[in-house]
Amino acid sequence: LRDSESHYRLLFEAHPVPMWVYDLETLRFLAVNDAAIDHYGYSRAEFLAMTITDIRPSEDVPGLLESIAQAKEGLMRAEARKHRKKDDGLIDVEIVSHTLDWGGRRAKMIMAHDITAQLRIERELLLAAAVYEQSAEGILISNAENQIVSVNRAFTRVTGYSLEDVRGRKPSILSSGRHDREFYAAMWTELERVGHWQGEIWNRRKNGEIYPEWLGLTLLRDAKGQAVNYVAIFNDIGAIRTNRSRYGVRSSTTLTSHSTDS
Repeated sequence: LRDSESHYRLLFEAHPVPMWVYDLETLRFLAVNDAAIDHYGYSRAEFLAMTITDIRPSEDVPGLLESIAQAKEGLMRAEARKHRKKDDGLIDVEIVSHTLDWGGRRAKMIMAHDITAQLRIERELLLAAAVYEQSAEGILISNAENQIVSVNRAFTRVTGYSLEDVRGRKPSILSSGRHDREFYAAMWTELERVGHWQGEIWNRRKNGEIYPEWLGLTLLRDAKGQAVNYVAIFNDIGAIRTNRSRYGVRSSTTLTSHSTDS
């Protein structure tokens, strides 16, 4: 019995993930571990005076009751839920449950992983991916060796090159031949010195057409200061000027080239 109690404390009470047991008939909490008390903010006494519906948003209760009524025996795999903490804050959780006999009562044990931060990061990544792919500006990303690893749709639309065409190659495949070595040397010197460069530059599309673009370069470094990626964001100046002319828009500013080419 002492060994059984020790194992119970290790696997339930001292478990680092919030856990509890609730009665499937009354829905009252029968037991909670220390992690649940710490994470949800309720004391043990408060938990044991509550039902499982008290930690769920009111709009979720009907679905919860229906789910409990249809509860199957045994282990239930991870399911996404929303839980309410004592401070009224809602968190996203992934639960794993198991039906069991608890002192003669039909009950369910719950393990609740807080995935709020994980979901927020996933949403932010999806947003960043959408912005990248749907941006009106062409975007090219290369690695520390300046080999192309990613391009967006606008890059393909402007240059005619797909990712398959350019992956692993140097951005110099876009070079128009209109700029001398000194121009590129100055560009790279400034990029390495301050981490970014911008200016007007002539590049070449896949079909051989030379066009002007306004280019911004950014050097990304890791925590140790080592270069990890180069990011190029550009606009097709010719297309911009054509659109302005088409819609009768006059700009009060003029793009200034960093190049001495005319």
